[in-house]
Amino acid sequence: VATAPSFDAASPGFVQRLDARSLQLLQTVQLPRRAFALGLNRVTNTLYVGNTLDGSLTVVDATSGIVKGQIQLGVAEKKADGKESMPHTRKVIVDEKRNRVFVTSPGNPGLVWIVDGAKGTLTHTIRSEGPWTAGAAYDPAANRLYVSQGGQHEILAIDPDAGQVVGRFSTGD
Repeated sequence: VATAPSFDAASPGFVQRLDARSLQLLQTVQLPRRAFALGLNRVTNTLYVGNTLDGSLTVVDATSGIVKGQIQLGVAEKKADGKESMPHTRKVIVDEKRNRVFVTSPGNPGLVWIVDGAKGTLTHTIRSEGPWTAGAAYDPAANRLYVSQGGQHEILAIDPDAGQVVGRFSTGD
């Protein structure tokens, strides 16, 4: 379970491991940044934690709970009021076969980040034509990432190898 006790920028995040049968707390891992979404690579036993207000991922060894590092995805941008704002992370999807991580960012425009899990590096940043890239699903057989967004063309089909949108689908009204 990912938790963030506060929206305060100095607040840490936590991952809590629970017993599947009793939901009893087994382990708490403190993270340097606020936690929101989780993605687990069972092949590498790596847990990726989306740091929702910091535009980054924290990488955790899923067995020991040791924090292995952070991957910065977003870049702070100045808004019209002069304040800096970091793109948020929302959904974290793992492609275990190719050791990649897909992260959505709800904003305007929406973003999708593709991370090389082996190298711990950002390989692609995709800007959508609409706002709120939030939900995501990955089809490993077709090697396609499908991302929902608000506005026109609500579903994007992304080729993760090329880091490009290859299709857009409307869900109607």
